Amino acid sequence: MDQVMVWVSYLRDHPSYGVWAVVAIVAVYVLLNRKSRVARDAERRVAELQRERGDHYNKMRPMR
Repeated sequence: MDQVMVWVSYLRDHPSYGVWAVVAIVAVYVLLNRKSRVARDAERRVAELQRERGDHYNKMRPMR
């Protein structure tokens, strides 16, 4: 508990380090949760195929 109080007092004396720590934590979180390029390309391709297949049914001849 004493170690936590040392950190709290240090951050109280130097608030800019606290801001940089929060920015770094958010940046690491975003980078770790980002999808890989392969996954993003695969999702883009699936969406493209769904649009192509969906257009097939929209372009059919009207029924008489």
